[in-house]
Amino acid sequence: MTIRRLVLTFVQVFLYLAGIPGLTPVFAAGTVEARFLYEDRVFAATGWTGALVELPIRGARAVLENGSGVSLDVKTTGEDGGVTFTHPGSGSQLVRVRVEARHPEGWFRVARNSGSTYSAVSALTTYDLDGGAVIEVVALYRDNGQRSVGGAFNIYDILLSGFTMLRELDAALAFPALTAYWEVGSLDGTYYSSNALHILGGSDDTDEYDDAIIAHEFGHYVSDAFSRDESPGGQHYLNQEYRLTLSWSEGMAHYLSSLFRGTPVHFDSYGDVDYLGFNLEEASVRDEARDNFAVAPGAACELRVAAALWDCTDPIDDDPIQIPATDFWTLFHLDIPAMPSPINMESFFLAWRARWGARADWPDFPATLAGQSIFYFSDGLEQNNKVADATDVAAGARAGTLTLFDAGDEDWFSVPVVAGGRYVFRTHDLHNGADTVLTLWNESATSKLAENDNSGERDALGRLLGNSRIGWTADRTGSVRLQVRHVTTTYSARYGSYLLSAYRSADFDGDNDVDEDDLAAAAAARPDFDLDGRRDYRDWFELAVHRLSGP
Repeated sequence: MTIRRLVLTFVQVFLYLAGIPGLTPVFAAGTVEARFLYEDRVFAATGWTGALVELPIRGARAVLENGSGVSLDVKTTGEDGGVTFTHPGSGSQLVRVRVEARHPEGWFRVARNSGSTYSAVSALTTYDLDGGAVIEVVALYRDNGQRSVGGAFNIYDILLSGFTMLRELDAALAFPALTAYWEVGSLDGTYYSSNALHILGGSDDTDEYDDAIIAHEFGHYVSDAFSRDESPGGQHYLNQEYRLTLSWSEGMAHYLSSLFRGTPVHFDSYGDVDYLGFNLEEASVRDEARDNFAVAPGAACELRVAAALWDCTDPIDDDPIQIPATDFWTLFHLDIPAMPSPINMESFFLAWRARWGARADWPDFPATLAGQSIFYFSDGLEQNNKVADATDVAAGARAGTLTLFDAGDEDWFSVPVVAGGRYVFRTHDLHNGADTVLTLWNESATSKLAENDNSGERDALGRLLGNSRIGWTADRTGSVRLQVRHVTTTYSARYGSYLLSAYRSADFDGDNDVDEDDLAAAAAARPDFDLDGRRDYRDWFELAVHRLSGP
């Protein structure tokens, strides 16, 4: 057999040298089998379990080297982390294999803060090219008790899933090269900036295994590269309300994180025990100590934005509309960049209406958003946007959720009053970016009696809420007109939702005016009647109404 192989080789070389086209000399060659894995941490409902699982390093650049460190072959790892290298030699050879946290097509890489790309490398080993065992390399979570390169390959794996889905959504995308910077002990923070992800590597709070957080920051890269984002940045809270441009940016990144990972569940760990978790399917928030944090409603809350987007495209058939992710991408990538400022959840709504407003499933879209208290439709009292069409509101009434929709909408109300009666009119429970101006007019709306832009009420963070309140003593018997309109200074909003209350009450502090000073005086001087099951100042107005409407 050996002689025959040598003869054939000689003949082939001879024919090649003779210039016969299509024939090349054949030299002996062998293969090297390798498999690359990384250690992933296991998270359960109560935090990290302490268990580790080995997962494949997929789609990464792998290199075969000889004993002198010379590269012999470069391949891409498969879905199982495996790769077959070609070696130019035969028999037993001294080799080393390595895998780099670098995409073969240059889409992205994971690097130390110094810029060097992470890799996992085998020891030099003598390998039989005619049938050696698989060389297995494991990127460890900890090596000699210290956090090691496993975290870099977990970051790589999460980013690969994101890039892979982007290619599925749009095969023509050209990716700006992305670098994810992380290293053990780095306190640089976790954020996205200019085609770079920065992943926190501190000892007490580290993010290299927080898959949802990595994918969230990747979502900001996607928005920067392929859509339009006008976030002002700055402090924000998962379950609270703030400027719509910020809630859109953060909510969209949460949604993309879920889309790329295929789950509505998010966790952000703080050490080995503490964590913050939330679920887009339930719009719920919890940590290691408690469940069900209160989550603000509407489009000014990033969790609600993310949950609404998830409800539109998730595979769970429990929402009015179910669209493919490609529909989301069409709006996100093609339409939103062309929308006028400010870019927020309203922009997504307007883009959808412009493109698919005549589609059969159009009514299901605002209905799905309403599941997160995002109200982009006219309320049941419309059309009351003119004085002549003012809605009658009895003193003591509280109107249900009202909307300022479409852009430029204003609402008018008629309230009966009695001369000498003391009244409070207020807008409250403002959501979806509402910031009201409340104006009190005479019956014909020719004379302005009072106006308030902001009542001065603030949230737990000290921010003005945008509520309006007027305290007024009637100088006539008849009716007055209330006008509610929208200003856009608070949340950069076109729309909004609110509640309206009109109370006849008492001058508790005796200053001959019904105003916010009466609230403190009432609370200090009277017992709590708790008419609505809540202990708050509204009880006093409700008590007054109850007495007026009683026998």
